Amino acid sequence: EQVMKTVSSDDKVIFKGRKCWQVHLLGSAASRIVNELKVPIFLYKKGEKSSRGAVRAPQGVNAVDVMSQSSDILLEYGGHPPAAGFKIDNNHLKEFEKRLKDYFNR
Repeated sequence: EQVMKTVSSDDKVIFKGRKCWQVHLLGSAASRIVNELKVPIFLYKKGEKSSRGAVRAPQGVNAVDVMSQSSDILLEYGGHPPAAGFKIDNNHLKEFEKRLKDYFNR
């Protein structure tokens, strides 16, 4: 619900995170959102120094391939085309978001 209140129908990708979110719930939350909005969803729990996230992608989008283009700033990433995950240093969150938006807005 927190994510849905902050998105626009024009968004081509959703990238949201909070300190209070629980990592083990991110995948199921992202799955619900991707089913409704049909755009890639990147949700993360912001930690002290790094953040861990879950990704869900609609049919036709390979989440792992998308993240591979930012492998230089991701500490870890992997999974399957429709369902993946990542770990990133908090200093790179804004850059990762920018790259995702650039990728999906082209």
